[in-house]
Amino acid sequence: MGIKDFFRKVGNGIRKAGRWVRDRALPAVGRIAKPILGMIGALPGHIGVVGRIGSGIADVLHQGISKIPNESIKDRLNGIVARGNEGFQRITDGAKDGANRVNNGIGVARDVVDTVRHGINTQIKPAIPPKLIKPF
Repeated sequence: MGIKDFFRKVGNGIRKAGRWVRDRALPAVGRIAKPILGMIGALPGHIGVVGRIGSGIADVLHQGISKIPNESIKDRLNGIVARGNEGFQRITDGAKDGANRVNNGIGVARDVVDTVRHGINTQIKPAIPPKLIKPF
């Protein structure tokens, strides 16, 4: 086996592996990742709904507490409900910020991939002579 045959075998093996990744692995990863990314994209909205529910519960509790005639007990209970609501809102705000950061990261990654794909199609492929480009 000459050096030319050796490199031909190596090249064919790499080409075969690349086709397998393109035809088999990437579609499977895409089918798995698409629902996950969709769910992550919807997270800030769902977290906002949970935050509004928490605020509604706190408002209802404050309205119920306002009916208590004893002022010191009313103030104490209102303080407990307010602290609980502040903690709940802090948690939902942190979760919303985290989900927005993840969504921004996904958007940046998508932009990078689109830019690279566009650059390959507009700058690299036109520079290669048509005889060397073989359709897959």
